[in-house]
Amino acid sequence: MRNVKRMAIAVVILIILLNCPMSLQIAQSHELDWWTKYGHDLDNSGYSTSRAPRTDSTAWVVQVAGSAIWVPPTVVNGILYVGSADHKLYGRDAGSGSALWDYATGDVIASQPAVADGVIYFGSHDDHAYALDAATGDFRWAALLGADVGSSPAVHDGRAYIGAYYSDRMFALDALAGSQLWSSHSPGLHMGTNPAVTCGRVYYGTWWLGHAYGVRETDGARVFDFSDFSNVGWPSNYVFQDESWSSPTVGDGKVFFGELWRGRAHAFDACT
Repeated sequence: MRNVKRMAIAVVILIILLNCPMSLQIAQSHELDWWTKYGHDLDNSGYSTSRAPRTDSTAWVVQVAGSAIWVPPTVVNGILYVGSADHKLYGRDAGSGSALWDYATGDVIASQPAVADGVIYFGSHDDHAYALDAATGDFRWAALLGADVGSSPAVHDGRAYIGAYYSDRMFALDALAGSQLWSSHSPGLHMGTNPAVTCGRVYYGTWWLGHAYGVRETDGARVFDFSDFSNVGWPSNYVFQDESWSSPTVGDGKVFFGELWRGRAHAFDACT
């Protein structure tokens, strides 16, 4: 009799689950820690709680782009996003690799996309930052920044932060409309690193004439400037100092920067 009751309960539970597929999908999605931007998160931690593959077998291979792919893909809600030197951003089914959509810009895409609130943000060497609908690839807005946009964006609190290569500027754009909220002039000649956001600050580095910067999220005012990436034995007539090519990473209350030629790492208190 007890076994019969258990069987009846099991059948009822199965019927409920079969009639609630959406609940199952939501439960499964909550177990996934999607890779939403460069470095995974606003800290650029490079860490995900999702499980690693259980096998080294190839799931699928497709010809995504017509040219080189220079930056890693972003994967959110089962869609893989990747830009290419053929000027296009591609949306592909992450499970099968099948084509969903593509969007053409005016030049090379060397900016890893960021996805936030159903919108995908990225830059192109055509001097624009873009926002598209993350599901359909439909155009939302484009912002002219006046220089190649190879930095990968960080999106927080309604703002998209992104740098433009030779403009020496970090930009804050309205995430919904694309209008410029502020730009912070940051001497360093090449704004190519990817920002991290913490403690109400945006941290980033510049490649040549290397500096590490921190600016306020609200208005772009500079609150941190470190420039000891210099004096590395260049010829006396060589104008460039050492370079901070690495993007910042935040952890344990500190922000970390790497230094190119001398191979050093620097750690600073992220909130003071």
